[in-house]
Amino acid sequence: MVELSKFMADTVLKNPDNFRVFGPDETKSNRLFGLFDVTKRQW
Repeated sequence: MVELSKFMADTVLKNPDNFRVFGPDETKSNRLFGLFDVTKRQW
């Protein structure tokens, strides 16, 4: 999942207006920390 988070972070950088990840409470358990290097949580 760590590699997936890197891929998703890269996708967010390339498509900041068209790509969004849902499920903010699942990012920790799914090890998607790489997303927070390029975006912040939105509630």
